[in-house]
Amino acid sequence: MKRGFTILEIAFSLGILSIVILGTLASVHFGMKSQQHGRAMAEAGSYASRLLEIMIEENRAFANVTLPLSTSGFQDAASTRQELNATPFDSTAYGLPAGTSFKRNISVISCRGLAETGTQYGWKDDLRQVTVSVYWTEGKGVSGQPVERSVTLRCYSKLSR
Repeated sequence: MKRGFTILEIAFSLGILSIVILGTLASVHFGMKSQQHGRAMAEAGSYASRLLEIMIEENRAFANVTLPLSTSGFQDAASTRQELNATPFDSTAYGLPAGTSFKRNISVISCRGLAETGTQYGWKDDLRQVTVSVYWTEGKGVSGQPVERSVTLRCYSKLSR
């Protein structure tokens, strides 16, 4: 009698081996995608933080007595996506890169509501909420289109007197 493996044993072994290899490749692929997403999120967070720091350092939320105009670069419409270094952040002193896949949106709102009238709410006139969002696209969604991701940072800015 000859010693060896039957075709059935070999086929079964190859099946188990292919399942193990495919599982390993899938986990490596998922790990690489997670690393890319984490890197993009960290970079976007860094840009958002820098923009917010500039807004606070230069007291940009209070560039005017009234809220900033939409043309100022400090008050974007909700659907607006501008370059990171678009006006007024186009100076090289800010260190914001040009031509990246990251876009920004800045919003400044008053903390005093329309219904809040009277002197007891006057302190809210010196306080504004500043929101900076940085957007990028990655991967493909269900429809096959790239998915928009974002990082949003929000803080309150007080008028310095």
